[in-house]
Amino acid sequence: MPCLPILFWWDTEDFINPESDDALHLLLLEHKKRGIPGVFKMVGRKTRVLLERHRHDIVELLEDDLFEIGYHTDGHSVHPTIAEYTEHCDWQTGVSEILRRESEGLDITREAFGKEVLCYGQPGASYTPFVYGAMKVWGIPAYLGNAVYLGDPCLPSQIGGLFSLAGLHSAHAGFPARLGDEGLARAKARLEKLADSLPRGSLVSHGNHPNEWSLETWWDEMNFVKGNCTPPEKYVTGPAVAKAEMHRRIGLFGEYLDWLTAKGFCPVSLRQAFSLVDCGKGRLDRDDVMAVARKWAPGDADGYYDPDRRISLSAAQCVHLLARALAHPDARPFSVLPVEAPVYLEALETGQAEALPPARIAELAAMVADRIEKTGMLPSRIQTPGLPALSPARLGVAVARQLCLPDAPATVGSLRFQPGEEVKTYGKNVGPWSIHRPDFTGENLRRYTQLLAWSFRRMFLKDA
Repeated sequence: MPCLPILFWWDTEDFINPESDDALHLLLLEHKKRGIPGVFKMVGRKTRVLLERHRHDIVELLEDDLFEIGYHTDGHSVHPTIAEYTEHCDWQTGVSEILRRESEGLDITREAFGKEVLCYGQPGASYTPFVYGAMKVWGIPAYLGNAVYLGDPCLPSQIGGLFSLAGLHSAHAGFPARLGDEGLARAKARLEKLADSLPRGSLVSHGNHPNEWSLETWWDEMNFVKGNCTPPEKYVTGPAVAKAEMHRRIGLFGEYLDWLTAKGFCPVSLRQAFSLVDCGKGRLDRDDVMAVARKWAPGDADGYYDPDRRISLSAAQCVHLLARALAHPDARPFSVLPVEAPVYLEALETGQAEALPPARIAELAAMVADRIEKTGMLPSRIQTPGLPALSPARLGVAVARQLCLPDAPATVGSLRFQPGEEVKTYGKNVGPWSIHRPDFTGENLRRYTQLLAWSFRRMFLKDA
């Protein structure tokens, strides 16, 4: 079996039960004795209680260069969760609220372990697209987590200009610790299945929680289920796994680590994962851009362009390249620039069908290409005197059709696609989360995720 990279990450979140501290310590030692890297995504409150409980043994281990630190929000399941308090926000307000509520926990985490925080991952299924904007302010370069519905099922991606291991539903693995010996068998079977089924260029995303070894159920369901806000003085603890049994299950995990390395899986750090992937060519010739135009012209594609591992473009980058090619027919080569997704929901409105003369389409193309190059962002709406406002999707199709049929007016109707259309409901691929309030729907978050999808592009392992 060729070497299949595997990234271990741990959502380190239970700030109520001290037994989870012990499990974390033992799991760190299992990694340490084998030299296997791991990413520990810390909840701010968890970092605080480790310091308050004087768990210097854990802090010193996490300071080791073998381990990387991520951020997992300040309160995890404490209400309102990050998705709940941004549920009805617009983009700017959502980002601002996250910065206001979550920055203190991030600062404490950075200070406690004396190292850069490399990633963020949502607590449970409490996903919000606005965190991508906050991550840029924080200087966090990667999104790492399971059960997020914007992302490729098997491949790393770039979203909002950031490295993302969100999604990966078909490349996710874990160790079901509460099942004991049966859990070991299932974990091995899952990795063997992934080794046989994953496409070339994939990476295994292996996620767990230390409290899976210390508790017989989820710590937050005991205190925060369905919007419940248990005050700290009334927190419910346990039920804890007996100490001897916890040690035995930790030993099974160590056996699992030995088995997977012997099988040829290659544990990698997050930094190593950064260096393993890219999006292909950064400069395209006109034939490449015309291939993009042919995909867009029918008006029914998904907007992304990655026909092979040579090129990968987001839908926003496609619009820029198409617009530049029409506005500047003699331009060569075409640079693939980073292009941010639009931030206003009007970008999702496709508008009415309209036949535009070639000269007007070229005029709009020049305006949009220039605007993207000045702002680094795809406009939410394209408006010029005497013409109806166009969505970026409708303009992209019109420009693509004009490139393919230069002498014919381009009808910008018959549009049957929108990047992010696969994001049908908040619960797609994740299901409802037991912690959220019963009236939580996330519909607004779904729509802003459709906007964010304009910036989605797949990434590939360089040597795959």
